[in-house]
Amino acid sequence: MNRESRAILYNQYEILKHLDPDQAGAYEKYQTVLSSGYTQLYDKILIHISPDEASPDMQQETFDILSMFRALNIAKRNGWVPTDEDDAKFNGFDGNNDDHYHFAAFLLDDEGLFDESSPSKNSHSIATLARYRRMLGVWTALEKTYELTSDEAESIIKA
Repeated sequence: MNRESRAILYNQYEILKHLDPDQAGAYEKYQTVLSSGYTQLYDKILIHISPDEASPDMQQETFDILSMFRALNIAKRNGWVPTDEDDAKFNGFDGNNDDHYHFAAFLLDDEGLFDESSPSKNSHSIATLARYRRMLGVWTALEKTYELTSDEAESIIKA
């Protein structure tokens, strides 16, 4: 963390001391860690901050997968009856092994996007992403259209 970042965080803790006096002692410790450059203790301060940024590719793929399921839901509203209803539903991502899960949960729960998607966000299966990618390949070849024919929608879920 560079000196400027440390100074900004230091000042944030100064403000927090006044907003939350019950925690002032903890904030003062964090200020000491920051002002003294005790790098071994930065993780204690940054515990809620992921060490890595989310991959732009993963984020785009998650948007695309959720959008694909939106297109399938529109096709159902327009009369398509899937040969296998489970294959046509979004079943989430593997919450233990897949970064897509956390981003999708944020989009669904915090942002309120893709409200037509299943409330199930955790598939508990590492195979789900591979299946979604096969489906996405078909939908992408269809130019990511939201106006799917029944045959097109069926070809996506059969991928």
